[in-house]
Amino acid sequence: MSILIDTETLSALSSGPRLLFMAAVHGDEPCGTVGSDLLKKDIAERLIVLKKGGVEFIRRANVRACEQGVRHVDVNLNRYFETHAAPTLHEHFVANELCPRVYDSDFAFAIHSITNKGNAFTIGTSMNEAVLKAVRAIQPEVHLHMDCQNAWKAKGRPHATSDSYAMSVGVPSLTIECGQHNSPDAIAIAKQSMINVMALYGIVDPSHSAPLSDKPTQYYRVTKIAFNDEISHYEGHKKPAHFQHYKKGAVIAHYNNGSVFTASSDSSHIIFANDKHDDTPGSEMFYEAVEFDAPA
Repeated sequence: MSILIDTETLSALSSGPRLLFMAAVHGDEPCGTVGSDLLKKDIAERLIVLKKGGVEFIRRANVRACEQGVRHVDVNLNRYFETHAAPTLHEHFVANELCPRVYDSDFAFAIHSITNKGNAFTIGTSMNEAVLKAVRAIQPEVHLHMDCQNAWKAKGRPHATSDSYAMSVGVPSLTIECGQHNSPDAIAIAKQSMINVMALYGIVDPSHSAPLSDKPTQYYRVTKIAFNDEISHYEGHKKPAHFQHYKKGAVIAHYNNGSVFTASSDSSHIIFANDKHDDTPGSEMFYEAVEFDAPA
């Protein structure tokens, strides 16, 4: 373990794909750490056997943030997830440890959780076949296509995520939000989703795989982002519930300049809704996403 990240690699005797599982990119999201430990225990006890290849478990991607019980030390690691030639902030140094590991993997999987109550869902920057196969293997209720880099860039915001970095170096990747931070269900979801990805790549027997949902996955695409330094308040001064549905034209929030943020579609949903002072000034307050047809 370095002072920056906490990692362990488990390998089968036979060569094969190398997966990277990253937990606790944010220090207040423990489900992936605990889920990794439970999965490694099953492997150690040979309840689950590695058939080929291996997995690097980064059980704490940001050790110091975990130790302090905070989301980040200096800046949001999942907005500065890129190589830094002249690192100055703590998360710059962490990103420099993580990026080569993403580059060397055949698939990178980040395990997160959310503040609000809500079901698990996956997030992907790319919609290529490797990513879609992973989504189908996990089978969450919802998959969110979140290619937000241009929107962040346009407003001068930090925009480098684990998924965007992986895509830039040709590595398929996916993120899962396992539910609320400290929910026991989130731990079970983290563990099972990792098993499903391992089964997809033939690292463990497919009999260990189990879908997260018995319903077909619904696909959504992020269309707009609102930042907390430009929003005055939510409509009615009430934060939307996770994945709250709005019809086209409905007022969702009010900007500081007096204009309003309205739903762009009858299938508009609000995700990652934060309170005004939940995070660093200038970070996202909420996202709008709309439903689209499942890829063939």
